[in-house]
Amino acid sequence: MIIIEDSASAIRVLAGSLDPPVRAAVVAELLLLTGGDHDLTDETDVLVVQQGDTEADIIRQAGFSPLVDQITGIRFDQSGFEPAWDLLTLSGGVFRMVITYGSTFATILLVPDVDGIEPALLALCRSHTQPEGI
Repeated sequence: MIIIEDSASAIRVLAGSLDPPVRAAVVAELLLLTGGDHDLTDETDVLVVQQGDTEADIIRQAGFSPLVDQITGIRFDQSGFEPAWDLLTLSGGVFRMVITYGSTFATILLVPDVDGIEPALLALCRSHTQPEGI
């Protein structure tokens, strides 16, 4: 998992080797976080899920699983599941899941739509993605 939690980690990640769709998604996210007169990189965790990452890895970094309803504990593949994210889109082959906490913090999961990503996470993203521009 690639973790961006502040400006310094953003610089390190961009200096490294990234697949072109992932690099484009990271750059787009950082432009959103630093546009205008603000820099929200210190208030936002951007987690790039990689091939081989597990649900446990996501929980360890994000503190929750997007596959589980945070209120009821119902899993994605069960009746009654309600997602916790505020926005889920797909652009350039990378899903973008935004989860906000009040008005001061957010976690953003970037999930490449490729083989090797946690199958349940891909199924969730593919079945709940909103059209771009919403």
